[in-house]
Amino acid sequence: MSVTVRPYRHGGWDVDIVWRSPDGRRRRGRKRVTVKSRSAAHRWGQARERERRCQRCRLAKARPEPDSR
Repeated sequence: MSVTVRPYRHGGWDVDIVWRSPDGRRRRGRKRVTVKSRSAAHRWGQARERERRCQRCRLAKARPEPDSR
């Protein structure tokens, strides 16, 4: 997972988060945040990234294990 922060043209910051979904596909989330500083936008992106990671863990645990007979 990675978090990239770049300035938004009309004020604020654009936070870009890239992660892998439980099925292995690469996902991307982009969001404009209206916090004052770049570091605050990066912290927001890291918190969102942690939420995604927790969701991924819950989904992986909920998936039944295949029978190996």
